[in-house]
Amino acid sequence: MKKYDYEYIGLYVDKSDIFYAVPTGANLKLDVNADIDILKILEPPYSDSDIENFVFETIGLCYTKENEDINAMHPLAKHFGVKTWKTATRNLKYINIDWVKDTGYSVNPSKKMKDGSYSGIDKKKILGHSPKLGEMASAVKEAIETSTII
Repeated sequence: MKKYDYEYIGLYVDKSDIFYAVPTGANLKLDVNADIDILKILEPPYSDSDIENFVFETIGLCYTKENEDINAMHPLAKHFGVKTWKTATRNLKYINIDWVKDTGYSVNPSKKMKDGSYSGIDKKKILGHSPKLGEMASAVKEAIETSTII
């Protein structure tokens, strides 16, 4: 049983199809949700089962740590040895995968904006509370294809 009403991960994908996932936690000082200092990586080759395990394991890490400093270096910036999230994500596609208490899982593609941010694309896939085997992997792969970078 999930403890929170809303959990999400940021899934970033590079040109070599390496997945970088960052789960969410709470920043209690500001009473907001924010990325936590955990980075999961999945390198090809991988199967649909590997993708699904990776996604569900990363979602399972949501709220396992607190985001103590909203201005701390992002896990991707640390990994790539750069100073900012904007620089770290320059050439990465972004997909938001969330779980909401009332509706279950959804996978949301995005497009990279000129300012370095991401904006959602109106092609969200809602998978419900118990996605069938293969549905999450299929939705993730479709979202990767749909997502764009400049």
